[in-house]
Amino acid sequence: MIFARRLVCVSISLILALTGIFIPQNVSAAGKASAVKATKYSVPGRLYIGSPVTLKGKVSSTKKLTYVRVGIKNSRNHWLVGKNVPVNPNSKSFNIKTVDTKIKFGKLKAGTYYYTVYAKDSSGSGRNVIRKKFTVSEMKPVYYNTPSYYMIKGHGFDMKGKVHSKFKMTKVVIGITNSKGSWKSGFYKKVNPKSRKFNIASVDTSIKFGKLPAGTYRYVIYAKDNKGKGRVILSKKFKVVKSIPRETPASTASVPVLYKTNHTILKFNSNVIENIGRQTFSGPCGLYSMAYCRAVLDGKFSRSGYDPVRKEYRSFDTYYGKLWAVYGHHSNAAYWAEGNGDCIWFSSARSCYVRAYREIRKGKPCVIKVHNGYSGNNHYVAVIGYTMGTTESNVCLDRLIAIDPVYVQEGRVYRALSEISWYSDTSSPQCIVF
Repeated sequence: MIFARRLVCVSISLILALTGIFIPQNVSAAGKASAVKATKYSVPGRLYIGSPVTLKGKVSSTKKLTYVRVGIKNSRNHWLVGKNVPVNPNSKSFNIKTVDTKIKFGKLKAGTYYYTVYAKDSSGSGRNVIRKKFTVSEMKPVYYNTPSYYMIKGHGFDMKGKVHSKFKMTKVVIGITNSKGSWKSGFYKKVNPKSRKFNIASVDTSIKFGKLPAGTYRYVIYAKDNKGKGRVILSKKFKVVKSIPRETPASTASVPVLYKTNHTILKFNSNVIENIGRQTFSGPCGLYSMAYCRAVLDGKFSRSGYDPVRKEYRSFDTYYGKLWAVYGHHSNAAYWAEGNGDCIWFSSARSCYVRAYREIRKGKPCVIKVHNGYSGNNHYVAVIGYTMGTTESNVCLDRLIAIDPVYVQEGRVYRALSEISWYSDTSSPQCIVF
């Protein structure tokens, strides 16, 4: 009888071997689970970009833990560089909280990830004791415009731009709120894009800015994706008035004249502009122009700043690093509000230049858009003055003096735009005032 039982056991083992079915090392023939486990642990859920996560929990085993790895994997099951921590506990338990500060969930880009904890003990038994899928959402407006701070009662506003999202959006609300943040009845629009992109101009005719009574309002965009994350992604204050309050312009005498010329040029520190530098590739001209204006206004410009995407104050290795992260929200598209700028659109280039001239008369620089006939693209420059003899009645592109991101160089940081023959009026004039 004993011989028969042994024969049966040998036969079963032989069949398993021949068919390629093997019993895992950490599971017995009876199906007993591995002794390595995690308890009382936290996991990330649906996050919004920049959101931190606090890790906690305990990994334990009946034998000494020889290896534990805590971190984040992408959807291809690869550990993310800089987002995982390997340790050798050499004990029967490990506190996950000890590596919490080393794994920066707030620095993740939008996407789908897996929070993973892998553990192995001295028996050679190893497995994922935690594997939790989570998402990082992000919705943002791009190439958008906003109302001027003052809007004349009865005047309209053409909404432009797009809303981009990592995941499909289920809700976008665009329109006007009162000063307390409540949506104003009849002046907002709800849509379900069912897409990762939404064209703001598609609801332009539904929101009648020209019918607003005098008062203080906010232009607001709210977006929500199919992961359940919703955010106000744009909020810009503006006032509807019967007439724009008069501001006493600075006299010509109060606007410094530099380099012993008769041209009117705002005072600035050329060393600060040279330190910011110039754009070395196509794209970030708006970022650099905004930085030049801030440098003229503030007299300085540092490489530190609050990163609106990562929600933290940072010091950047380069000036472009700050421009890209802070002024561009991790892109080369200029977010004018980050430099305390207001973007104004004009129906004609002439009216845009008049506004730029008036800003200089008030002692303030501004950014304007020009057409670059050499590349065929639009281009931004920082206007800091105008040439001798310029008046409001004759101001034009060639009479303006600007710091051009393409031509900033040591010893010469500005030039009259008449020197650049391939610049001309753009078909979509903009002036960004500060």
